[in-house]
Amino acid sequence: MTIYDTPELYRADSIPGYLVEMFSPRTPVERELLAECASRARVAGEGVATILAAAETYWHTHGRSQNPRGWRARATAARRMIDRWNRAYAAGQ
Repeated sequence: MTIYDTPELYRADSIPGYLVEMFSPRTPVERELLAECASRARVAGEGVATILAAAETYWHTHGRSQNPRGWRARATAARRMIDRWNRAYAAGQ
């Protein structure tokens, strides 16, 4: 078991409000992935965007064999949220 293949441990209703504003999760997969990454970021002491980027990389590499049906949805969800965060950050400057 790896650090990104346990989505059932994370509840989407546990996402802090500021993260919802930052990443704007729109689908159930995005909400679940954001909840998972937020929890892992707290434990690791990293930023949520860093964990999302690592999750995207994982789902494009080793995650494909771990969860063949869900890897693409999770990888694209991570990319969409990172892109939204980048656009919001660029607009704020």
